[in-house]
Amino acid sequence: MLQDKFQVGLRLSVQMNTSYNRIEMFLVGWIKDNVIFATGTDLQEVKLTSDDYCIVRFLKDGIAYGFHTQMVKKLYCPVPLIFFRYPEHVNSQAFRKSARVKTSIPAKIMGMTETRDLMRDNVRIADLSETGCLLEVAPEEELSGMGPGGETGCSSEAVSSGLSALEPGKDFYLTFMIWDESVELDCTIRSMRKHDGHYLLGVEFKHIPESCKESMQNFLGMLTISQRGFQL
Repeated sequence: MLQDKFQVGLRLSVQMNTSYNRIEMFLVGWIKDNVIFATGTDLQEVKLTSDDYCIVRFLKDGIAYGFHTQMVKKLYCPVPLIFFRYPEHVNSQAFRKSARVKTSIPAKIMGMTETRDLMRDNVRIADLSETGCLLEVAPEEELSGMGPGGETGCSSEAVSSGLSALEPGKDFYLTFMIWDESVELDCTIRSMRKHDGHYLLGVEFKHIPESCKESMQNFLGMLTISQRGFQL
């Protein structure tokens, strides 16, 4: 039953009319077989009338859900709210947890010390999954230890960067933002190569705190829906 998938605060992605633009909202409540109502920070920019159809999508427990609906009413006072018709039919699609999605997220590499010594701050997460990511490191200085073709092998020298060395097998902390939440993950470098003047690090997440697992799943799910589409 659909109401079993709903929860107050559930993040919703609303696609208006035939536009590809989506607005982020949060579920406030629902009345079964009647309405659902949601809030958001940009509702004054939402151009919807009672005659307009839209698509609402959300992610729950690794499954993407989507349904067609219509706006019933829009309020601005005392709090911004949009009321939608309760869906008659909902489609769902499961996503592989290990599937990677393209990103461009600024990040920092920190040393495995109590003081979290900064090793690199010119880092970008090029793709992301629940098990690892691909880091793109801008070459502030020429790094050593690169083998033929830009690959590093087990016998290569360490790649000097800041206070410590980056090489396959090296452990470090990776910090970045998911929505408005700061995430710090315990990571290991599994591979390294040079590409277009940058260094690409294949990274495995050794441990993801329980406190950020759900945020990570929802974030990846929304990115997957946005990039690959979700057909109703």
